[in-house]
Amino acid sequence: MGWALLLWVAAALRLGAIEVKLIDGTSLTGEIITANKDGFVLKLEGGGYSPKTDWGRLADESLLALSNHPKAGRFVEPYVTMPTPEEVKKERNRVLLEAQEEASLAGNRRFVGTREQVLVEG
Repeated sequence: MGWALLLWVAAALRLGAIEVKLIDGTSLTGEIITANKDGFVLKLEGGGYSPKTDWGRLADESLLALSNHPKAGRFVEPYVTMPTPEEVKKERNRVLLEAQEEASLAGNRRFVGTREQVLVEG
């Protein structure tokens, strides 16, 4: 099984075949024949050609994979969303939580020293 997969990948690389996943969940498999700022056309594995496909219809994983493709790379670049580094995510989360804490504290301060009616269940 492993060798079959390896041979298939090698054949796909040699022939230039790629699988392109679209945002609607479908995919196209073939070789990029032409690419420009408006999109690309594939020579499909089963024969024939794909309709011109706009770069904006590609799933993020396909855009990222095509960013190094010789024919498509320069056209895909504006559409590629680079993954956010983990430390940046953590810092953004910390700042957001601080802001939320300050907002909650400010909202709760108006109740200090007052008597409020509350509903208790149970």
